[in-house]
Amino acid sequence: MTLIEQLRSKKKALTVEELAGLLCIAVRTLYKEVEDDHIPFFRVRTSIRFDPHQVADWLEMKMPPHSFRARSRNESIPA
Repeated sequence: MTLIEQLRSKKKALTVEELAGLLCIAVRTLYKEVEDDHIPFFRVRTSIRFDPHQVADWLEMKMPPHSFRARSRNESIPA
């Protein structure tokens, strides 16, 4: 399952720790992205949360088109 698919399968808002884990980045790095307004987020009082579908959309816009293209099971990866 791709990262985009994982995000789209989520049914609830993600915490900083949850999203940092999915993105394989440090929590501190994600806080910096929020501070610089580089990633979509919202606040619940003082807590930062992420809508997984908005993050998936944001990632798709950031990624080159070929990098998130769904591969069929029979399609081989070019060498």
